[in-house]
Amino acid sequence: VLAPLVAASIPWAVTSVYLTEARVRHFSGATIAITVTLTVSILGSALWLVPRHGIDGAAWAFLGGNLVAAGVALVSHLVGRRAYEPVLPAGPEPMGGEEPDADEVMGMAPLA
Repeated sequence: VLAPLVAASIPWAVTSVYLTEARVRHFSGATIAITVTLTVSILGSALWLVPRHGIDGAAWAFLGGNLVAAGVALVSHLVGRRAYEPVLPAGPEPMGGEEPDADEVMGMAPLA
């Protein structure tokens, strides 16, 4: 029982980092997709595995659900990053003048 639960901590770490990023950046679609995927994949597989394998089935359902959610979180992260192509601001040359705003250079959505 312990091995799949410990193994599930790795995909859960990936999921939680990308879920936090989606919340901070106000990507509500990604937040909903990750959360619903995590819930449905864990509960759905648990409904199927627990009657057949007991508590071991619940542990494996938790691992499988976290793996699926980590995949969805990774895809939503990559899609979100592609939506904001790096764009250099118009203005002074990089070697002179004022320093460009970091959010504009990285092409990220503002956090505010």
